[in-house]
Amino acid sequence: MPRTVTLPAATGTQQSAIAAAFEAAGWTTRRLSRATHPDQSAEGLAKAMEGSDLVVATLPQDHRPGAMTDFAEAMAAAVRMAGIPAYILNLAGRIPPNGTGPLFDDMRQARASVSESGARTLTVEPTVYLDNLMMPVLRDGIANGTLAYPAPAEAPIAWLSHRDLAAYIVAATENGLTGQLRIGGAEPLPGPALAQAIGKGVTYQQLPIEVFASAMNDALGAPAGDRIATLYKALAENPDFMATKDPEAQALNIPLETASDFAARALT
Repeated sequence: MPRTVTLPAATGTQQSAIAAAFEAAGWTTRRLSRATHPDQSAEGLAKAMEGSDLVVATLPQDHRPGAMTDFAEAMAAAVRMAGIPAYILNLAGRIPPNGTGPLFDDMRQARASVSESGARTLTVEPTVYLDNLMMPVLRDGIANGTLAYPAPAEAPIAWLSHRDLAAYIVAATENGLTGQLRIGGAEPLPGPALAQAIGKGVTYQQLPIEVFASAMNDALGAPAGDRIATLYKALAENPDFMATKDPEAQALNIPLETASDFAARALT
């Protein structure tokens, strides 16, 4: 039986990877973007997703006040209006235990918003993406022998790729998972082990959080850097919170990319 999944903001790298994985699994994808569907109101989105079996959305990295929660609430309302039976929201990051601050408040509110959709729902919380290493400033540093990143050097992070994210979401859909799902990559790696995995002779340098926040504010506009930096502050307080994945995620038995496999594919 033909199955259709609608993916809002499908030109983004995470959504593009998810769409490709669903297509490979035999689904028909309906990729939405502002260019093809400029009406981003709940009513406009509902019209665009009508008749779908599933909607998969990714929380945008838009750090303007209210942007994340407005997006999540509009998505939930659109899913309800269109009568979509299943809805998955990728939070594009993990909420730390007892994490405080505007970013985590927004992520929690977005996670809670799915209950307003009237659909079977799943929220997904990944760790950190290997694809971040493709950012020009990081890629150039790696080429010169240094991986500079704000995560504490000793913190084991189960880095995953966008391809892994997509594989998890398709498998979770096929297995009918609902609720909340924390996902991670093939193995937890402290900073120095990650550096060694992605390149011979590459060393790890822990970037001061204040330097990282300032650079991200310059690149994305304040307060983006300040908000994102709170993730790494939380990691310093609780170094193991991105080292593992939920048992339900482990049980999906997805072949995951190692850091060295990712580097061979994407960083050479």
